[in-house]
Amino acid sequence: MDSIERALRLSQQLHQNHKRLSGGSFFEHTKRTYEELVAHGIKDENTLTASLLHHALDFPGETEKEIEKAFGEDVLGIIKRYKKLSESHIGKGVTGTFNEKYIIQAYINLSEDLRTLVIRIADKLENLKHSWDLPKEQRIYIAERALYLYAPLAKITFLSGFSKDLENEAFKILNPREYFQLEKNIKSRSAQIYRTLEEIDTFLKSVLDEKGMSGFEITHRIKHLYSIYRKAKYYESIGINPGKKFENIHDLAGMRIIVNSIDECYMVETILKDLWDDIPEERDDYIEKPRSSGYQSIHGTYKIGRNLYAEVQIRTHEMNEKNEYGATSHLLYKIGDKGGESKATEEFKKYLKKNPFWFKELNFWEAEKTLSEYKPATPFSENIYTFTPKGDIIELPVGATPVDFAYSVHSKIGHSCVGSIVNGKISALDKALENGDLVEIKTIKSKNKPSTDWLNFVKTKKARDGIRKGLSK
Repeated sequence: MDSIERALRLSQQLHQNHKRLSGGSFFEHTKRTYEELVAHGIKDENTLTASLLHHALDFPGETEKEIEKAFGEDVLGIIKRYKKLSESHIGKGVTGTFNEKYIIQAYINLSEDLRTLVIRIADKLENLKHSWDLPKEQRIYIAERALYLYAPLAKITFLSGFSKDLENEAFKILNPREYFQLEKNIKSRSAQIYRTLEEIDTFLKSVLDEKGMSGFEITHRIKHLYSIYRKAKYYESIGINPGKKFENIHDLAGMRIIVNSIDECYMVETILKDLWDDIPEERDDYIEKPRSSGYQSIHGTYKIGRNLYAEVQIRTHEMNEKNEYGATSHLLYKIGDKGGESKATEEFKKYLKKNPFWFKELNFWEAEKTLSEYKPATPFSENIYTFTPKGDIIELPVGATPVDFAYSVHSKIGHSCVGSIVNGKISALDKALENGDLVEIKTIKSKNKPSTDWLNFVKTKKARDGIRKGLSK
């Protein structure tokens, strides 16, 4: 990749006398940002080239002309958009009043281009990893922004690897004692958990082979540290002991089984129920009743070993592709302004058939060249995306209320709900939420029955079913 080598040399030349607040070199920072992108699977040459020069326009000189001559308009455009994005300062705010709608309005809309956005996220992850040389107050500020801004932004744009790394690195800075204690506990169990998962993986493959199934995939994982920490805190908040080594957390381990057809999905679920005890109340059938985003899968929780539960997702290859990649195109772009019959939509569908993983590989702009009618549009037209105080994204239909939000988090939160705070201000329970709202649900432990009046204004099936179930008790 000749342009990468040339960008590396130019970055070193431009930043030879430029030092950061920490005393480190701007060149080393841009190089590490590039390495983060490569480590997270970003392959596009123009994105990687721009990442090495993403601070080049921060200093006076004839740099713009030099970059355009050496690398072309596209690379220069990415860098210019990055500069504009980095100068759009979001004011410092405490977590209780921080307005998370800027995640959507400022960062997606101002970036204009996913390449700019992913460089920004990589830049922030690199800053976070090398913030230990900064004063404590500044280090904590960087970690808070990563946790409440950039990690949720990475989730929204399906950059899950970046999201997990941002959360873990911020967690290490903000709660070092809990981080290292948790790391120690998980390390003591992880080897055994992975052995168990690998044995189950091999065993399940032989069972599915015997049933005449082929072309299936089985993967497994352990939750990342910050996710375990959040889940443990949540369990404690509702009076459940997560266990000394988190043995009571039911989705500490996870498996995904991908098969060829819907019939095979239900066949696999039957096999799993024959093998292990399941938890019926934690089963969700998103194939029969897909989420509003179009997400489809069967979710179930099984006791797969002594003191070990696993959440298992079962889906077809087509569902997996749509869940992992197709949702992104729906989420971030609306192709053309003439509906499904436009030439742009036609070209886009053709491109997706050849390049189904366009977003993961950040190659969409290759298709964009053929889409004369392509126009980036304001995202999230069919759903709204709201946030918990810890940065979790809650997807809801337009018109949904804080009560819908509460039941989307958990039925117990819904039942005990007595009020809500939206963007730091008290809000009526029947008031419609908006994109990016930061929602905090106020509860009373002694309250375990919903209000009948809520049925008059809630929008989600989960809330309606939860309220009826709570009232019947």
